[in-house]
Amino acid sequence: VTVGDEATLRTAFADGVETSISLSADITLSDCGTGALVRSGATPVVLDGGGHTLTQSCDTPLVSGTGVDVRFDDIVLVQQGSETAIDVTGSVALTGSSLTGAGAGSGIVATDTVSLQDSQLANFALDGVTTAGAVTLRSSRVESIGNNAVSSSGGDVSVTDSQVRDFTLDGVSGAAVEVVDS
Repeated sequence: VTVGDEATLRTAFADGVETSISLSADITLSDCGTGALVRSGATPVVLDGGGHTLTQSCDTPLVSGTGVDVRFDDIVLVQQGSETAIDVTGSVALTGSSLTGAGAGSGIVATDTVSLQDSQLANFALDGVTTAGAVTLRSSRVESIGNNAVSSSGGDVSVTDSQVRDFTLDGVSGAAVEVVDS
């Protein structure tokens, strides 16, 4: 489904059977009473930005989900509030995308795998990526992070042709860490 405004995006994202959502315009989430884009259920969803920007202007997560896998393609994600930008029990993938914070909260908190391919994550006061699953960075950047840049409490971390810089605590930590630069 293709969406071009906040209300239609919220409806499509909450629809547990919708598998693909494309943005036709930049969208700012400004309904602070509703807060985050919320998704529940086992059906994975792809949010294809088509180069557009999705901004959360409220002090709530940008995306919240339970038992869901979310993939973001070709989108600029902006978290202006103080909460974690993407907070899901499930997996998160960013491909050709960026996720930028306002210097508060965390970037991605997940319980399963997190993957960044040709993507950027920057400007969070807490952690860049925190998960119990594996983390894969390929041709990506994680920078300007207040605490841990990339942290997995139970999975391996693979960093290939990527940059992790400007963090306060740990750069990359996991069960096993593999760094490959070609």
